[in-house]
Amino acid sequence: NLYWDDQCKPCPAKLYEKDHCANGGVLVGERACKGVFCEGQCTVAVRSGAPAPDFYWDGQCTACPAKFYKDSHCAQGGEIVDEKACGLVGAHCEAKCRKPQSSPAPTPQLYWDGQCTACPAKFYSHCSQGGTLVGEKGCGLLKIMCEGQCAKAAAAPEAADWIIIGGGASGCAAAAALADAGEDVLVLERGKSDLDLAETQYADTWPEVVNSAAQLIRWTDQTWGAVANVLGGGTSINGGLYIEEEADYFQENFGEAVNLSEFYESSAWVAKQLAVPLRASSIGQRYADALHEAKEGVAEPKPSVRMVKDGSWVAYATFNTSKKTWIRRGAAALLHERSDMKNLRFLTSFQVKRINFEGKRASG
Repeated sequence: NLYWDDQCKPCPAKLYEKDHCANGGVLVGERACKGVFCEGQCTVAVRSGAPAPDFYWDGQCTACPAKFYKDSHCAQGGEIVDEKACGLVGAHCEAKCRKPQSSPAPTPQLYWDGQCTACPAKFYSHCSQGGTLVGEKGCGLLKIMCEGQCAKAAAAPEAADWIIIGGGASGCAAAAALADAGEDVLVLERGKSDLDLAETQYADTWPEVVNSAAQLIRWTDQTWGAVANVLGGGTSINGGLYIEEEADYFQENFGEAVNLSEFYESSAWVAKQLAVPLRASSIGQRYADALHEAKEGVAEPKPSVRMVKDGSWVAYATFNTSKKTWIRRGAAALLHERSDMKNLRFLTSFQVKRINFEGKRASG
């Protein structure tokens, strides 16, 4: 299913992809608007039961474009998705924000401080009732002075019987199982909701999705890698690889408990029904070239369900990375499809740095 996003931006739309598809989905087309501009055509997002995104105009009138002044917008949380003219002669911009697509998190208490000073407000004393300065508006004669908007710290989340820190594959599965059993569960994920990163919703964005939804780390052996920084964890960014284990793995770990002929017959059936070779990528080709140069692989690797020892091969994936808009269903769907459950809450962009205990019970 497709929709026109009502965002009239410069052409071509794909060069301004971040300014399109605010209601979710990915950009797949465009059409002319206002003569020389382009409106985007987007796929309808698959929300797995999650509610539609919530938008608001933030009341902050800054210089344009608003996205260059992110720190001065969206005080109630979320990201800038649009803007409109404001102020004298419409020369400034107010931002339209999309709230994070997770359970409603505790929000800071906003207030106007009544202090009319010179502009910009950040250079002068504000927020006499406490909190931090997050915005300003014109005040005084001709509105050439500035009053500060302040935010008091948000309250802590409500207590829960189970608090799961990290909404990755295991965290989402554990939360869903506990909630289904009637337990009161709170999930705290440091990254964004997967629904706020459209590239995590589709298979053809791999491996580029790693650039926007993962954190680069360096392992103790000094090699670089990446760990997911998004709801759903690795299931929101990985390649969905399907690799068949070698016989010696089963023999070493399970002895005669595994019937290898039955396993490989079943594995072949699963691969035929679900697995598709990964699409070619520039990084994959460079890696294969390096192996071939080191005489460890072939120039043109072939697809293989089973790992090729001392060589290179094209792995299979459980989703079709070559087909645009092929849906990726990650662990986050376990939470989204339960978003109407009163005993399950999951907060994103919520980093836990310390846990307080009273005896053996976490108290904060």
